[in-house]
Amino acid sequence: MIINTNLGVEIYYLSTIDCGVLVKNSFLLLMNKKKTSENDYRILMYNSINEIKAEIQTSLLRLSAMPLSFKCYSKNLFNQLKLIHINNEQIILELFKIMEDVLASIYINGLSNSKIKKFIDELALLPININHSSILKLGLTRGAMNNDRRN
Repeated sequence: MIINTNLGVEIYYLSTIDCGVLVKNSFLLLMNKKKTSENDYRILMYNSINEIKAEIQTSLLRLSAMPLSFKCYSKNLFNQLKLIHINNEQIILELFKIMEDVLASIYINGLSNSKIKKFIDELALLPININHSSILKLGLTRGAMNNDRRN
């Protein structure tokens, strides 16, 4: 699954075999048309869910301190997830589980701010068939009780 945000390209795959080198080489082969080299890109590869969770948490916390970047990233991410979720349902479900864990950890540890809370609300409203955790249910409840949604 490929997500192209304003901050870069995120490539996710679900496999029992490590395909990181293959994915990286395929990406570089495609980018070679632009006459660029591997040194022109910052490529990060993670081999465990814990590494992915740590990077997502670090990125969300860092981005939440930059409101405009966070808003652009969130908007791009959510728009693309709405469009591609049918073809990548299993990967998206795994990514959502990771995001739920990260967001719950941020919320429980008191690191949450208004941008993170809005991210939780928007994530909870995505039309993807998953069992929402309590942190996302809180976002759904908060969204339903929002003044903008009152008659």
